Amino acid sequence: MKTTVILGIMALSATICGYAQLSANIGVTSNYVWRGLTQNEEDPAVQGGVDYGWANGIYIGTWASNVPKPYDVEIDGYLGWAGETESGFGWDIGYVYYAYTGDKDIEFGEAYVGGGFKMLAAKLYRDFENETTYYELGLNFELPADFALSLRGGNYDLGGEDGSEVDWEVKLSRPFGNLEVSALIADSGFADDVQYALTAIYTFGGE
Repeated sequence: MKTTVILGIMALSATICGYAQLSANIGVTSNYVWRGLTQNEEDPAVQGGVDYGWANGIYIGTWASNVPKPYDVEIDGYLGWAGETESGFGWDIGYVYYAYTGDKDIEFGEAYVGGGFKMLAAKLYRDFENETTYYELGLNFELPADFALSLRGGNYDLGGEDGSEVDWEVKLSRPFGNLEVSALIADSGFADDVQYALTAIYTFGGE
């Protein structure tokens, strides 16, 4: 979710009656980057999540990361419905809530809807309480030797006189079994510094 995850250490999964699946991941990141902004003052973070999905496409999950004081720990919870047609068009509809153990005043939630076809993906997030909207567009490419390249651009509209800013991200990744390693560079109009992160996550479970 609100994450770029970096070294995977352990994971857990199980298949329940062949109709639902539980998966988990845990890792560290050299720089927790979200929408082009560092969320951990460019310091490493330990992160992990658990997801449970049904054959009909409904899923629930949670994800957590340490963040700077006084916020302490970010805990995200999400619920959604995702799937893909026979023609290859995919969709994802749901809601995510961002909670912080050290400061409940900055917590917020977003409803989201997204779609994708082949290498193109688009998604919209809406925070109805704070009246903000985030638009995201991505391109994903398969490269030789199992490498993958993803390009992502976004526009964060804060509403009213607060205006909006554009952000972008370029990520190169490669799987090594259950371990995925990646490197990214990102930037946002809300900050002056370009962000970098080296990434690896170990996952076990799911499909």
